[in-house]
Amino acid sequence: MSVHRELCLVLMMVMGMVMADDDNRMLRLSLMEHEGLTERLDETLESSIQSLQGIVEALREWHQVEDVNECVEGSHNCHPYATCSDTRHGFLCKCKTGYEGDGRTSCTKKCPRGAFAVDRKCFLLSDSDDQRSIDDAANACKRLGGFLAEPEDPAQLFAEISDELNDDPALLGWTDREMEDEWVGLSGRPFQHSHLWGYGEPNDAGGEHCIEVKESRLNDIDCVQEIRYLCEF
Repeated sequence: MSVHRELCLVLMMVMGMVMADDDNRMLRLSLMEHEGLTERLDETLESSIQSLQGIVEALREWHQVEDVNECVEGSHNCHPYATCSDTRHGFLCKCKTGYEGDGRTSCTKKCPRGAFAVDRKCFLLSDSDDQRSIDDAANACKRLGGFLAEPEDPAQLFAEISDELNDDPALLGWTDREMEDEWVGLSGRPFQHSHLWGYGEPNDAGGEHCIEVKESRLNDIDCVQEIRYLCEF
């Protein structure tokens, strides 16, 4: 065998040994990286298991807490015009039918189109060209789903509609047609607003048995007189 050939063989052997050594180093590095990844995975898994154990323990304690019916005890904070429904470890508030809101801080009366809310009631003032006597006005309000207004707080209502009335009088739903000076609403509810009569009223001048509001004061008028009117819903 020639010297040249022998040298080539030696070089090939040396190169093979170097490549094998590189492969071994790469294998060792790969194994070390794998071991590091395995350790990190183990640590993550252990942390997750501990978190799950904490959640399970919290749920176990939550289920062991005695349920309290806040709706029955009256410890809820639902709005006066909302209903309270008991749930496990809590309650739900929902506005009553005819009201809208979040059930806790607000429940506002749903008013028909064109009407406005005052003290959780809805009122609708007739147009200036829609003027009626008490019986016709009562029927008109009934067709709309309401009744001729008998406001619980007339002063507040009058303040709300003063601009819209523009000094026009408006018919309300109280009368003393059945018995003189015994004012009652058409619904049968008693009249409790004597402090709102205008000066010298009621004077029953010429048989006046119905009531209008004018300039925030009450005045008795003839029941056949046709004026604007207020419906309540």
